[in-house]
Amino acid sequence: MRQRFQHAGDLLVVARLWAIAATVRALKYAMPLPRLVALAAAPIAIRRSQPRVNRLLRLARSTPPGTRLPGNCLERSLGLFRLLIAAGAEPRLAIGMKATRPGRMIDGHVWVVLDDVPVGESADAVASFERLTDFDAQGRSASSGVRGLYPAR
Repeated sequence: MRQRFQHAGDLLVVARLWAIAATVRALKYAMPLPRLVALAAAPIAIRRSQPRVNRLLRLARSTPPGTRLPGNCLERSLGLFRLLIAAGAEPRLAIGMKATRPGRMIDGHVWVVLDDVPVGESADAVASFERLTDFDAQGRSASSGVRGLYPAR
């Protein structure tokens, strides 16, 4: 029998990512993006653990056969962002947009950056997006421009 995960804790990490994604999926229609990020970055008991950070990075790069990381880019990225913070890392949550067809459609994307490197995505994949803002590990936005994207209800 082929082992699907390299470490016993991998299944727990993937389960946590799925739980966060399900929560974000419900909340993203009820609150603005800055509030969602603040919830993900809310103070938690941080146990600095480079092995936990490394496990998250490995899982984000390639999930085992038969599994996948959950949700769309917002749901998946907020989960990774939250778990990296809990492991004592200082990730940033990046928000970007690009025109898919000039003058017609806009495509948005959310991704996690750690030490200036995208997590779970190639630099080429995110290079086509104009970065509007990013949020630090305390949930603070580097730009106030993102507020207009998701007005408070």
